[in-house]
Amino acid sequence: MLGTYKAIVSGHIWMNEGGEKEIEILCNINNDYFGTDIFCGVEQALIDTIFMRGKEDYYFIAMVRSRFLERISHEGIDYDVEHEVKEISPLDVSTIDFWNLF
Repeated sequence: MLGTYKAIVSGHIWMNEGGEKEIEILCNINNDYFGTDIFCGVEQALIDTIFMRGKEDYYFIAMVRSRFLERISHEGIDYDVEHEVKEISPLDVSTIDFWNLF
């Protein structure tokens, strides 16, 4: 269960009428073979990281590396999730070594 999980995510971010960002995940290809649902909360990490380049409507492709963080306390073991997001721009796609993303 513990370890690093990777995903390639495509999506759409836009500004709603209230001026806040909203997101729609179009595709999420990942290696969560154990069904841990580590990518369930990835939307907020994407919203916080993806720069919309001044547009109100923005489509993106990003690589996400996620891992569980384990904290042990007197109450027991607690797990958090950490997401590292890197957007793939059209100019970078031809130079990516997909076998060694991270």
